[in-house]
Amino acid sequence: MILKVLFFLFVNLSFAKDTIRSLNDASFLKLSEVSQDENVLVLFGPNCSVCKKQIMNLSCLEKEYKVHLLGSFASEKKIRGEYKRFRSGYPAYYLNVHQVESFGFDHDRYPQILMYKKNKAYLFSGYKDCNRLLKL
Repeated sequence: MILKVLFFLFVNLSFAKDTIRSLNDASFLKLSEVSQDENVLVLFGPNCSVCKKQIMNLSCLEKEYKVHLLGSFASEKKIRGEYKRFRSGYPAYYLNVHQVESFGFDHDRYPQILMYKKNKAYLFSGYKDCNRLLKL
Protein backbone atom coordinates (compact mmCIF):
# COMPACT_ATOMS: atom_id res chain seq x y z
CA MET A 1 0.00 0.00 0.00
CA ILE A 2 2.79 2.43 0.90
CA LEU A 3 4.54 1.65 -2.39
CA LYS A 4 1.37 2.48 -4.33
CA VAL A 5 1.06 5.83 -2.56
CA LEU A 6 4.73 6.67 -3.17
CA PHE A 7 4.41 5.71 -6.84
CA PHE A 8 1.28 7.87 -7.19
CA LEU A 9 3.08 10.87 -5.61
CA PHE A 10 6.12 10.37 -7.84
CA VAL A 11 4.00 10.24 -11.02
CA ASN A 12 2.05 13.36 -10.01
CA LEU A 13 5.20 15.31 -9.12
CA SER A 14 6.85 14.33 -12.40
CA PHE A 15 3.74 15.39 -14.32
CA ALA A 16 3.58 18.74 -12.50
CA LYS A 17 7.25 19.45 -13.20
CA ASP A 18 6.99 18.82 -16.95
CA THR A 19 3.61 20.46 -17.64
CA ILE A 20 2.06 23.89 -17.43
CA ARG A 21 -1.58 24.60 -16.68
CA SER A 22 -3.70 26.64 -19.07
CA LEU A 23 -5.18 29.92 -17.86
CA ASN A 24 -8.03 29.47 -20.38
CA ASP A 25 -9.37 26.12 -19.21
CA ALA A 26 -8.34 23.03 -17.24
CA SER A 27 -5.96 21.67 -19.86
CA PHE A 28 -2.22 21.10 -19.53
CA LEU A 29 0.65 21.47 -21.97
CA LYS A 30 4.05 19.79 -21.90
CA LEU A 31 6.95 22.19 -21.55
CA SER A 32 8.64 20.48 -24.47
CA GLU A 33 5.74 21.50 -26.77
CA VAL A 34 6.45 25.21 -26.34
CA SER A 35 10.25 24.87 -26.24
CA GLN A 36 10.66 24.27 -29.95
CA ASP A 37 11.18 26.14 -33.21
CA GLU A 38 8.79 28.82 -34.33
CA ASN A 39 7.43 29.49 -30.84
CA VAL A 40 7.45 32.80 -29.01
CA LEU A 41 6.96 32.75 -25.25
CA VAL A 42 6.04 35.96 -23.48
CA LEU A 43 6.48 35.99 -19.71
CA PHE A 44 4.21 38.40 -17.87
CA GLY A 45 3.57 39.22 -14.25
CA PRO A 46 0.92 40.94 -12.15
CA ASN A 47 0.02 44.61 -12.57
CA CYS A 48 2.24 45.03 -15.61
CA SER A 49 1.06 47.67 -18.06
CA VAL A 50 4.19 47.17 -20.18
CA CYS A 51 3.27 43.47 -20.46
CA LYS A 52 -0.14 44.39 -21.82
CA LYS A 53 1.46 46.77 -24.32
CA GLN A 54 3.86 44.00 -25.40
CA ILE A 55 1.12 41.41 -25.77
CA MET A 56 -1.01 43.78 -27.83
CA ASN A 57 1.99 44.32 -30.15
CA LEU A 58 2.72 40.75 -31.28
CA SER A 59 0.39 40.37 -34.25
CA CYS A 60 3.18 40.67 -36.83
CA LEU A 61 4.66 37.40 -35.49
CA GLU A 62 1.51 35.33 -35.99
CA LYS A 63 2.29 34.20 -39.55
CA GLU A 64 5.66 32.70 -38.63
CA TYR A 65 5.35 31.83 -34.95
CA LYS A 66 3.02 30.38 -32.37
CA VAL A 67 2.70 32.88 -29.54
CA HIS A 68 2.21 31.61 -25.99
CA LEU A 69 1.76 33.75 -22.89
CA LEU A 70 3.30 32.57 -19.62
CA GLY A 71 2.22 34.16 -16.35
CA SER A 72 4.11 33.96 -13.08
CA PHE A 73 5.29 35.84 -9.96
CA ALA A 74 1.87 35.74 -8.26
CA SER A 75 -0.87 33.27 -7.43
CA GLU A 76 -2.50 31.45 -10.31
CA LYS A 77 -5.78 33.22 -9.54
CA LYS A 78 -4.16 36.64 -9.78
CA ILE A 79 -2.33 35.75 -12.99
CA ARG A 80 -5.58 34.44 -14.52
CA GLY A 81 -7.24 37.78 -13.70
CA GLU A 82 -4.34 39.66 -15.27
CA TYR A 83 -4.61 37.54 -18.41
CA LYS A 84 -8.33 38.28 -18.69
CA ARG A 85 -7.54 42.02 -18.51
CA PHE A 86 -5.30 41.64 -21.57
CA ARG A 87 -8.23 40.37 -23.66
CA SER A 88 -5.77 38.42 -25.76
CA GLY A 89 -6.53 35.49 -28.01
CA TYR A 90 -3.14 33.89 -27.39
CA PRO A 91 -3.05 30.73 -25.30
CA ALA A 92 -1.79 31.42 -21.80
CA TYR A 93 -0.29 29.23 -19.09
CA TYR A 94 0.73 29.53 -15.47
CA LEU A 95 4.37 28.91 -14.48
CA ASN A 96 5.65 28.24 -11.00
CA VAL A 97 9.07 29.53 -9.90
CA HIS A 98 10.88 26.33 -10.87
CA GLN A 99 9.39 26.39 -14.34
CA VAL A 100 10.40 30.04 -14.77
CA GLU A 101 13.98 28.99 -13.98
CA SER A 102 13.84 26.03 -16.37
CA PHE A 103 13.18 28.40 -19.28
CA GLY A 104 16.07 30.64 -18.23
CA PHE A 105 13.89 33.65 -17.43
CA ASP A 106 15.06 36.17 -14.84
CA HIS A 107 13.07 36.44 -11.62
CA ASP A 108 10.75 39.40 -11.19
CA ARG A 109 11.57 40.97 -14.54
CA TYR A 110 8.86 41.23 -17.13
CA PRO A 111 7.88 41.21 -19.85
CA GLN A 112 10.45 38.77 -21.15
CA ILE A 113 10.32 37.22 -24.58
CA LEU A 114 11.86 33.89 -25.50
CA MET A 115 11.92 33.16 -29.23
CA TYR A 116 12.81 29.81 -30.72
CA LYS A 117 14.03 30.11 -34.30
CA LYS A 118 16.15 27.69 -36.36
CA ASN A 119 17.30 25.67 -33.34
CA LYS A 120 18.36 28.81 -31.45
CA ALA A 121 16.75 30.54 -28.49
CA TYR A 122 16.72 34.32 -28.11
CA LEU A 123 15.83 35.94 -24.78
CA PHE A 124 14.79 39.59 -24.46
CA SER A 125 13.83 41.64 -21.40
CA GLY A 126 11.47 44.58 -21.49
CA TYR A 127 9.24 45.82 -24.27
CA LYS A 128 10.35 44.98 -27.82
CA ASP A 129 8.68 46.22 -31.00
CA CYS A 130 7.11 43.38 -32.98
CA ASN A 131 8.79 44.31 -36.25
CA ARG A 132 12.24 44.31 -34.61
CA LEU A 133 11.57 40.81 -33.28
CA LEU A 134 10.46 39.65 -36.71
CA LYS A 135 13.77 40.75 -38.27
CA LEU A 136 15.83 38.27 -36.23
